[in-house]
Amino acid sequence: MDMVCCPAALKGSVEAPPSKSASHRAVICAALARGETLLENISFSQDIEATLNCVQALGAQVEKGNDWVKIQGIRRASGQAVLPCGESGSTLRFFIPIAGALGCKAAFTGEGKLPSRPIAPLVEAMTPHGIAFDYQNTMPFSISGRMTGGDISIAGDISSQYLTGLLFAAPLLEGDNRILLTTRLASRPYVEMTLEMMRAFGVQIEDIPGGWSIPGRQRYQAKERYGVERDCSNGAFFLTAGAVGREPVTVTGLNPRTAQGDREIIPLLERFGAKVERQGERVTVSPSRLKAIRIDGEEIPDLVPVLCVAASYAEGTTEIYHVGRLRLKESDRLSAMADCLRRLGGRAQVGEDSILVTGAPLHGGTVSGYNDHRIVMSMAIAALGASGPVTVQGVQAVRKSYPNFFEDYQKLGGNCHAVSVE
Repeated sequence: MDMVCCPAALKGSVEAPPSKSASHRAVICAALARGETLLENISFSQDIEATLNCVQALGAQVEKGNDWVKIQGIRRASGQAVLPCGESGSTLRFFIPIAGALGCKAAFTGEGKLPSRPIAPLVEAMTPHGIAFDYQNTMPFSISGRMTGGDISIAGDISSQYLTGLLFAAPLLEGDNRILLTTRLASRPYVEMTLEMMRAFGVQIEDIPGGWSIPGRQRYQAKERYGVERDCSNGAFFLTAGAVGREPVTVTGLNPRTAQGDREIIPLLERFGAKVERQGERVTVSPSRLKAIRIDGEEIPDLVPVLCVAASYAEGTTEIYHVGRLRLKESDRLSAMADCLRRLGGRAQVGEDSILVTGAPLHGGTVSGYNDHRIVMSMAIAALGASGPVTVQGVQAVRKSYPNFFEDYQKLGGNCHAVSVE
């Protein structure tokens, strides 16, 4: 399905959707816990459905409501299971170590670009610890064996998802375990979210130089109720709409003390020159004259597409660097954003580890959504100040993380309508 987004002024207040990153982590911790946990404030995006399908495949029981899920933890892990990961890289990389720790012979399936996304760091980290991989650089593939503990080494500068998967698995292993980084750690806030969630579910973890010490033979502890916090990553699209548009936009439900790295959207929009007001969990962004800045994107990869949109409305050239890893997401997000902006009259240049965006008037046109939820949502925001309608192709990709994005867009005054594709 395509969406025609016409120039418009978004205005008003919208509640940020539940955090996809926190939801993944809460579902997994609840599934690994002894007993039953009620998770509240859940959005059933495609990625979260994939994670729920995988915990069920491993033996957890799941009951779903409108915005909640009740999970009975795994009592006895399945000896053999098929784990359908959909298009979710997080789901895949989290569950490879978990299945290994549970001793499950697991087959992993995936869709879209997921079969081509790498898992080599997990192969290298887990093979010396008793896991055999039947992996030929695509999906489906399978693993077998029961993972052993001890010192587990992993690179930290490729994807934090590998590290998170090993952290989830470590308490289930025998003996004392250390997870040791062989490189610097990128995307540290995502790892902090993992550690915070594990500790909330009763796991003991100690920070040590170069990694973490995690005693084995632990059990995650169920929580009677756990409310998933709201999402800075997806809230960022409407905060940016306030910066590039003509009217203020307020996003509510944003925890000012969150561990989410994408909370950085707020100070970054201030650096661009937007007017930002904070009142508890309410953040209001009002338009102002925007000027180019330099941004280190290493800790905030999911913000890069919408930051490119902000840069298109700023005077001068914005450089976003340390972002080479974005080539391995749902799309090559650097090339995708550069292509989309150019098709609308923008100016963008991609380097090996950076993207340069120069402010320029945007006109209407047709752009691909690249089957990437963050590209689709970024282009809808880019259309707000364009001189003509922008047709975004393949907008169904938003179901991956924010199924109600276009509903919220229209509630704020967005002028868009769907076009069926034959």
